[in-house]
Order: sequence, then structure tokens, then C-alpha cells
Amino acid sequence: MNDEEKLLISSVKEFCEKNVDSLLLEIERDGISKDLTSKIAQQGFLALRLPPEKGGVGVSRETYVRILAEFALHSASVATMVMTVNSVILPILEKSEKAEPLIDLIVSGEEIPSIPISSDGVIGVPDYSLKLDGSKISGEVPYLLGFGWDSILAGLDSDDEELSFIREGVTRTKEYSRVGLRGIHIFEAKVDSAAYELFGITKVRNEFSKTFSDIDLEIAAIAIGIAENSIEKAIEYSTVRNTFEHPLKDYQPIAFPLIKLKSEADVAKWFLYGKDKFTEQEAGSLRLMAEELAKNASRQSVQTHGGYGYLEDFGIEKNYRDSMALSIIFGTKIALEGKLSRLVFESESGFI
Repeated sequence: MNDEEKLLISSVKEFCEKNVDSLLLEIERDGISKDLTSKIAQQGFLALRLPPEKGGVGVSRETYVRILAEFALHSASVATMVMTVNSVILPILEKSEKAEPLIDLIVSGEEIPSIPISSDGVIGVPDYSLKLDGSKISGEVPYLLGFGWDSILAGLDSDDEELSFIREGVTRTKEYSRVGLRGIHIFEAKVDSAAYELFGITKVRNEFSKTFSDIDLEIAAIAIGIAENSIEKAIEYSTVRNTFEHPLKDYQPIAFPLIKLKSEADVAKWFLYGKDKFTEQEAGSLRLMAEELAKNASRQSVQTHGGYGYLEDFGIEKNYRDSMALSIIFGTKIALEGKLSRLVFESESGFI
């Protein structure tokens, strides 16, 4: 990284300490506010991978994953929003010149459309049927991932599956209880709208699938951030909490598991930050390992804190919930292992 990129990562830490840390409970209870989204956008964090000629920051992927991990150290929900905009929504919209006004709205933080997800957690490959009938788009969407706005970026059920941005006429019919990543909304919606735009991107499901298959490193970065936060809090607590006239760190059953987890996190970071290019198998393997690390580290952190680990105010239990949600919303572990098994065996495998 050059000095400019190092400064950018440092600015992410400062931004989170000033604007995110004090809102963690609010994010958990009410979601990411539009005011916080606006502040994130003003710093350019919603245009990190967008080329400078299109109004973006244009950071390298190495810097980008470091930024995501830093966000996740503070709030996995905020990190996931930043990733979804930069790695899923904008790459699809960039394929159409007609989408430039919407891109401007998104990177300015004025509008972040919800996107459909399938029942097995694949973004943009929905279990729904939206139809264009005359001047209206209508239908029902069973699963949407959103950030507070009632607009949708989705494909139509047609031969070309053309991409549409539906601005109005979206009614939330059900809001799902958010076990983890509570800053993000998962909901059902009914669509009956004459306020929409078509962007001319055909085979939308294929485009979303290709984009989705390329974000394993980004998800791994968020998982590593969750793990680091869990480990740091557990280590800090174990040095100040005394029992039988000794701090918890003096006991092998406390200290040794934390050291093992910290070693695994360090190795994961070295691998993530130390390579310029990753094969599909390497990226998927790192994601698989990082997701498991996040779960194990957050679980151990809860146990280290004892009863305090289950209190919302301590911010420990949310890491475990977030680590579980991260490995579900963006594709299940079984789906990831299935993909890796096909790469390892170079043929279909693991289907029995």
C-alpha cells in the first residue's frame, strides 16, 4: 500500500470511532440510520471500488478488503452495507450508461435500493416473479435485503430479465426478525408501481450470479474483522477480570484458546493481505476458514466474559449473531463447500 491508501484506512478507523461506536445499540435496535449512511457516503466509502472517472475513489482490492475488515471491527452491519453497495449493487449498475443517475444517488447516500435474495441466500437470484404489465410493474418479492429505503433494484420475469429500479409503490408486507446483522433489513414486499426505470441490462440473474461469486474475499474480510473484535475484547477482559486473586489470563483454559484464535486470525490476515491475486478456490477456502473463525472467536469471547457476554450493552453476543448471519445471508456453508468440492475434485461431487 502507498501512503495515501494507509491514510485512507486510518481515516476509516477514525470515522468509526467518531460516528459508529456511539451508535452500536441504535444500529442493533433500529438499523443503520439514513443520517449515518449520509456520513459514510460523504467520506467516499460508498464509492470505494468505483473508478475515479466515474466519481469514485478507485482503491485497490487489497486496500478495499482492509477497509471492510476495519469497518467490521466496529460494526459488521455497516461493513456489510459498504460491501453490498461496492461489491454487488454498483458493479451491476456500471454495466448500463442509463444507470448513471442512480449511481450518483447511491454514492451520495441519498438512495440505496433493496435487492432480492433467494431462499438459499444468493443475492440477485430471487424466488419471485415481477412482471411489466402496461405501464406498471407488479408482483411479490419474498426476500429482500435493504437498508431503510423502500425502493428495489430487481430483474423482471422476462426472456431478457431486464434490470429495473422501482422507486415507488413498494409495500412491506413482512419484516423478518433479524438474528444477526441487525443494521440490515430482511423483508417481504408487494410491488405495484408505475414509478420505475429500466436499465437495459439483460440476463440480470446471470450478471448478479457472476458478481456474487466474486465476493468471497470481501465476506472473508468482514468475518476476520468480527473475529478480531471478539478476540481483542476477550483478551482485554481476561487481563482485568480477577478470580481467586488471579486475572483470567493466568488460567490455561482461558489463555490458550484465545492465543490459538489470535494466531488463526493473524494467519488469515497475512493470507488475505499478502496476495495480489487469488484463484476461485483460494478465495472460497479463505472465506470458509474466516467464517468458522468468526463463529469460534465470538463464541469463545462470550464464554470468556461469562454472564456479561450475554448482555447487549457489552457488544459481545452480537458478534456471534453477526458471524452466523454472515454465513447465511450471503450463501450457506453447504453451498460454499459444494462450490469448493467441485473445484477440488474438478467435477460434480458432494451431492449425495
